[in-house]
Amino acid sequence: MRREFKKVILFALLIFVTAYGCSEKKESPPEKTEPKKAAEFTLTLFDGSVFRLSDHRGKPVVLNFWASWCGPCKREAPELEKAFKKYSDKGVVFLGVAVQDTEEDAKKFIKKYGLTFPTGLDSDQNLTDLYGVMGVPTTFIINKEGIIVYTHLGAVTEDLLEDELEKLL
Repeated sequence: MRREFKKVILFALLIFVTAYGCSEKKESPPEKTEPKKAAEFTLTLFDGSVFRLSDHRGKPVVLNFWASWCGPCKREAPELEKAFKKYSDKGVVFLGVAVQDTEEDAKKFIKKYGLTFPTGLDSDQNLTDLYGVMGVPTTFIINKEGIIVYTHLGAVTEDLLEDELEKLL
């Protein structure tokens, strides 16, 4: 009987911790992180030209890391293209960076999703490491002064990009 009582108590405790232990409300606002200067880089694009971040100082930059084998990247590709078409005339620069991929597969992805913004392959992972990218897709928004003002891990939407870019224009 005593053994069954212990089991009941342990089970009740487990239910309590599961139900209430992880739902603690936090009253304090989230910590703000210090703005971080975007690291300078160059990337050879698929069209053979070279993208230099410093060449785009004075303009907001959307820097998107993706891979052709990535499910969320497939979902966000049309959203990025829509945002590119909407904001490129407003001076926003978009750059796609294919990572952990082959040039052939990345180009097939670009063609399949009709991407028209500049894109290149980070074949040696230098750019991926420089920006501390831990997974794809990851998107950075860099302001006109070259400061990273927004980072998003996961698929972005046109609405999300619009909300963030409107703050910079």
